[in-house]
Amino acid sequence: MSPDPNFDLISDPDATPAPAPVQLTLAAAPTQVEPSGVVTYTVVISNTLADRTLTGLVVSDTLPLELTYWPAGGGISAT
Repeated sequence: MSPDPNFDLISDPDATPAPAPVQLTLAAAPTQVEPSGVVTYTVVISNTLADRTLTGLVVSDTLPLELTYWPAGGGISAT
C-alpha cells in the first residue's frame, strides 16, 4: 500500500498558524482580597476576523469555591 500523495503528515515548521477567530482576556482585581472583600473580573472578547461577525459565543469560567458570584448588572458592551 503506497502513501496517499494528497495527504502529507509532515508540517512546515516555518508555517504561520491561522489566527484564532477570538481572543479572550480575563483579569481579576485585586489579586488578593480580604474576607468579605470584592473581586472584580473583567472579560474582554475580541473578534480577530475583520470580514465576519461572530455569533453564538459562550464564555464560562469556574470560580474558586471561596468566591460567590454577585452580578454587577453592568451589561455587555460591544465595540
